[in-house]
Amino acid sequence: MARKRVEKPGYGKLLDAWQAPHAEAGDPVGCLATTFTFKPEFFEEECLGRFVDMQTNAYQDQRVFLIDREERLSKLECAAVLVDQHHCRGVRCMRWDMLPVRPRHGILHAKIALLYWAQHIRLLVGSANLTTDGYRHNREAFGILDYHRGGEAPLECLEEVVRFVRELATETVNPQAARDSQRPGAMSRAQAFLDRLMAEARRMTQGSEGGRGPVRIHPVLTGPNRPSVFEVVGRHWPGRTGPTRADVVSPFFDQPGRVNQPDAALRRLMRPRGDSAVCYHVTADREGDDVVHLHAPESLRHTGQQDAATTYFYIIGDEPEEGRHRPLHAKTIWLEDDRHAAYMIGSSNFTSAGTGLGRPAHFEANLLYVCDGSHRESVAAYNQLAAASLEGEEPPSGAKLAFRPASPEGVDEAGQNMLRLPDAFGEAVYCRGADDTGQLRLQIDGQPPEGFRVSPGDGAPPLLDEAAWEAQGRPAVVWVPCLDDAPPAGLEVTWTAGEGPAWWPVNIEDARSLPPPEELTDLPFEDLIRYFMTGKLPRRTRKRTRSPRDSDGGSDVPLDPHRRVDTRAFLLQRTRRLSQAFNTLVKRLKGPFATENVLRWWVDGPLGVRAVAEAIEREARSEAEKAFLLTELALEIGGIEPESEEGHVDTTIVKRALRGLVDQLQQQVAQVEPSAPEPVKRYIRNVFERAVP
Repeated sequence: MARKRVEKPGYGKLLDAWQAPHAEAGDPVGCLATTFTFKPEFFEEECLGRFVDMQTNAYQDQRVFLIDREERLSKLECAAVLVDQHHCRGVRCMRWDMLPVRPRHGILHAKIALLYWAQHIRLLVGSANLTTDGYRHNREAFGILDYHRGGEAPLECLEEVVRFVRELATETVNPQAARDSQRPGAMSRAQAFLDRLMAEARRMTQGSEGGRGPVRIHPVLTGPNRPSVFEVVGRHWPGRTGPTRADVVSPFFDQPGRVNQPDAALRRLMRPRGDSAVCYHVTADREGDDVVHLHAPESLRHTGQQDAATTYFYIIGDEPEEGRHRPLHAKTIWLEDDRHAAYMIGSSNFTSAGTGLGRPAHFEANLLYVCDGSHRESVAAYNQLAAASLEGEEPPSGAKLAFRPASPEGVDEAGQNMLRLPDAFGEAVYCRGADDTGQLRLQIDGQPPEGFRVSPGDGAPPLLDEAAWEAQGRPAVVWVPCLDDAPPAGLEVTWTAGEGPAWWPVNIEDARSLPPPEELTDLPFEDLIRYFMTGKLPRRTRKRTRSPRDSDGGSDVPLDPHRRVDTRAFLLQRTRRLSQAFNTLVKRLKGPFATENVLRWWVDGPLGVRAVAEAIEREARSEAEKAFLLTELALEIGGIEPESEEGHVDTTIVKRALRGLVDQLQQQVAQVEPSAPEPVKRYIRNVFERAVP
């Protein structure tokens, strides 16, 4: 029997951080993440699936999975990933947004996740990309800050990170979207989500003592026109003099051939007098017992500076508990003296670009934990930080150290497999036209490259090219019909001087833009009733088609023996059976609703009230039954008193939606009421005049 692994203090599974911490966290509202390399299928199935608490997966019954995914993702206010342009491509469910970050200099290398449940907000900053390797295979470092009533996480840290994410979204996604953020789409959706998240975080933390414990937490965010890692760390170091020891963990460094700038900057932080040490913890290859090839440049040992700090190297090997190779991808810096300690974890490799010293400087995000020895609780805090740090072992005694730095190309640097999308191309948005047909709204602002062509890819003819754009008068917004009912995940953009295609992700205008999956279209009334009673749909549902036997002129000998019985006399009995289903629907319509999309799902969605009303219209066995059931549904909805809860959708919005439902049902009843029996007519009038005025 395999021995179950016991997690060490300070260690954990990164995917667990995407799950709600407890039931009181509430329903998911939305999430927004940033990444460099990206695997859309992994994010969708693993990260997003845990966030919304998916109960199925793509390897189970496909229909059940699609229904589960549609319901849960449709209720989110926002689900988006900001991806560096060089890796922003892939097939995905269109219920979440992919935004290409395309800085003119450097790359988006920050790994941030903002997870928002109705009563809980989580900030996750680390070294792991949103890939299978990042979350399952590599050794990574990450930090989690939770915001809730009575929490201790510093609000200032969340505010600064959110400002950084806004900078990524507005300044590097595309210029036109930043100026035209009022137009519906992924950009406006992300900005509205960040607005709500910060408003709720301030409400949750009002009056709390966040950030006043033995550990201070500060974001360390780098990028163009931002201070370097060492400037920020030096600003927050609590000692009067610099640290006496530094431990650096990084898989990548500046390449050999020049003075190592990050090493020199780190040494300037160190205490200038007395014994001090700079320790590098790196991976290595061994050549027998005599030579160890460190994955680091020799410039770390010879900085060309006269300083008191002694350099040491330590080897990070395979994890002894698992006995298998897990590639090192964590990036950390530990600083300490005899009283204080500081621990930085995040996305910054120990390179000039990663630490903000180089030109270009990458967009990076880190968390700095500072343990101040003036607090009595600092010993426990120090031990917690130390438990979470990676440490190597001393090289074998007498072994010769050789230096062979690993190349970050293809792992932590921009590849050449995908071109940067030119600035002239703004947002590509799928929406529904006035006639309910799909169309693409393409923003083209300024001067696009000569000879550009926009196509769905795979050799398909272009949807738009330079000549057609010129013929239309060079509009800033181009509308293109979308012949397929489902939108493309993205478009390929080529131009005369381009060496390959650039990827232009397509996002939806809003949650109502996408038609429901075929599996949820025109569901039979009995299936809807079963769903409300049991929470499940039949594993296989075929669209109900009326045969000639169903019509009044068909055969009077039905094949189904149950149809030989005139069930019109059983209307009241059938209504009693439906009451439980209607009661369940009413409970869901009471709320409270974490997002307006949840309300829309139960009103307009394929399993909502309007779908029930349409099914009654299609399948009622008589005009009297149709009028009666629609009236019963209106009566149930008209009696709802929405429930209110802080941080949820305002009840006035809910009441307005419910009033619209009742009005629509009354109109449907009015069309069939004349043919109903007199007792049913009296009941209808009584309901709409007294019970539902």
